[in-house]
Amino acid sequence: PSKDEIQAMLQQCALKGCASFARVIVAGRSRADGWVVHEAAEAMAQIPAVALCIGEGGQLSQVLSRAACPVAYPKLSGDNPGLLSIQDVLSCRGTLGLFEPGARQLPIFGPWGAELPRLFATACGEALQALGLGPRRCPALPSESGAETRRMLGLASVGGALLTGALKELAYPWADSVDSLCRAAGAVDCLVKVADGQVAGYSTERHALCARIRSLGADSSAADRVGLVLGGGAAGRAA
Repeated sequence: PSKDEIQAMLQQCALKGCASFARVIVAGRSRADGWVVHEAAEAMAQIPAVALCIGEGGQLSQVLSRAACPVAYPKLSGDNPGLLSIQDVLSCRGTLGLFEPGARQLPIFGPWGAELPRLFATACGEALQALGLGPRRCPALPSESGAETRRMLGLASVGGALLTGALKELAYPWADSVDSLCRAAGAVDCLVKVADGQVAGYSTERHALCARIRSLGADSSAADRVGLVLGGGAAGRAA
């Protein structure tokens, strides 16, 4: 069902405000379905609402659900194989930083199984400090699409994001403000939530490259040196 259809079901369950809470369970085919039901439940203003997906495709809805979350009990025979255990739910919530106050988490988003997101936090640690963004916890979180990345950015525990691969150009329009160098490159690799719900875009790769050049002593007599940049992608343009 669509988000509107799920909201209509929740409204029906609410019994015009007479019910204590509304709960809807639907079949889930993908992680995107988990986001849809979560957003439908979050939009309910009358009473607390719970929307869940059953099946392995909807396990994300268990992780995001704030109340009445069903879990599997591995020691009980015949338990629903599509449900996560309480240990799995808590582990996933910890990875997403849902227990952390203050939106200090700055996740690194990239494709499934990519090594780059895990290396990115180490490479750009000094750049984050230079931008006044540290210290932040930077877990590597796989993302299937730009839409999923943007939904994760909406979590209250997330203060922004570090981006890899094609996400750097895809996320550029999401920033409400960027500096001149990001504008010239047409890409950002760091988004940070600031006051009034605005999002600022930065290029940590540029700062990391400058720091590396200085550490090698290559910044002395820079006007007499020639630099060669290999590649014309977002990282190359930022350099």
